[in-house]
Amino acid sequence: SPLREALRVLEKEHLITSIPRKGSIVTNVSIEDLEELYEMRDMIECYALDIFERERVRELPQVTAAIANPRTLVVPTESDPAETKIAYIEAMAEFHLKFVESSGNRRLFEFYQTIHSDINRYVFLNAFLQGAMEHRVQEHHMILKLIKEGQYGKAERLIRSHIRSSFADLKERMKGQDRSALSKYSI
Repeated sequence: SPLREALRVLEKEHLITSIPRKGSIVTNVSIEDLEELYEMRDMIECYALDIFERERVRELPQVTAAIANPRTLVVPTESDPAETKIAYIEAMAEFHLKFVESSGNRRLFEFYQTIHSDINRYVFLNAFLQGAMEHRVQEHHMILKLIKEGQYGKAERLIRSHIRSSFADLKERMKGQDRSALSKYSI
C-alpha cells in the first residue's frame, strides 16, 4: 500500500508512467517537455511577482533565508561530493518554492508544487555548467534586492531572463546529447 501510494505521487509529478499489467517506467526527459515546464514556471513566478506588487510586498524573509546559508550555496564543481551538489540544488529549488509560496496564493503554490519535481530533474542536468551557477545565485540576490526597492518591473524582467536563460542552457545541453545519455538523468 505505501509503495502504491508512492508510485501514484511519482506519476502525478510526471516522473513515472504506469502501464497497466506491466508496471511503471521512468519518464524520459525531452525538449518539448522542458519547454512546456519552463513556460509554466515563467507564468507562475511572474504572477507571484504581480501579487507582491499589488500587495506592496517588499520583504520576503522565507525566500531570503532559502539562499542565506553559505553552506548550501557553495557552488559545487564536478569533483565535489554528491552531498555538496544536492545541497546546492536544494537551496536553488527552495528559493523558487518559497518565492511562489510567499505570494499567499495557496492554489498557485499547490500547482507549482505539482511541477516542481519535474522541473528539478531538468535543473539537475544544468546545475553544473561552468559559470552558470555563480550567475544564478547572483540573479536570485538581485531579484530580492529589486523587490525590496519596489522595482517590480525590473524584477519581472530579471525573473523572465533568469528562467529563459536556464531554459536556453538546458535546451542547448540536451541537443548536444543523445537520448541514451539523457535517460541516465531521469529520476
